[in-house]
Amino acid sequence: MNTFLKKKGRGKPPSFSNIVVAQRDIIYSLDIPINSAEKTCWSCKKYFSSNLEKAHIVAFSKGGSNLPDNYFLLCHNCHTNQPDGAPPDYQIEWLQKRPQFWEVRFDANPFKSEFELMSGIKIQEFFGLIIDRHGTYGLRGVFKKTLKGGTIAKAGMTSGNAMANAVHAFVHLYRSEYLDK
Repeated sequence: MNTFLKKKGRGKPPSFSNIVVAQRDIIYSLDIPINSAEKTCWSCKKYFSSNLEKAHIVAFSKGGSNLPDNYFLLCHNCHTNQPDGAPPDYQIEWLQKRPQFWEVRFDANPFKSEFELMSGIKIQEFFGLIIDRHGTYGLRGVFKKTLKGGTIAKAGMTSGNAMANAVHAFVHLYRSEYLDK
């Protein structure tokens, strides 16, 4: 049974230590020392002396549980940029591919950078694939259809979540319809 799904009422969220115990495999895959996982953002890998935020993987409002295996520990900035409308496996992949805090620089086009990081293809190449299949005028239709597919509606309340969820929608489109299999 998928423990991400809601069990009973919301109840009290789990402790930081219970989240770390439940998510041990994810923490190891992120190369975070287990003894510092309660104070290290699982996304940017920065160590914080104050508490991190308990970020739901599947939002409680979307049927997620308050069980420890439905949480990541993230700093505020990473939490507001989490692709919270994406499936859990994509979110774990997102954590694994995130640059560490000292590697982050100002990014004039975060959508482009995030898409290329997660898809492994340049965004111009992806546009070319869409144009080859649907024509120049079809590009707009593909964008509208992809964004109306519910991804933005699943997003959290921040623009960062909305952007991350839009990236997920286009990565999913690329992987499901354009990636050579």
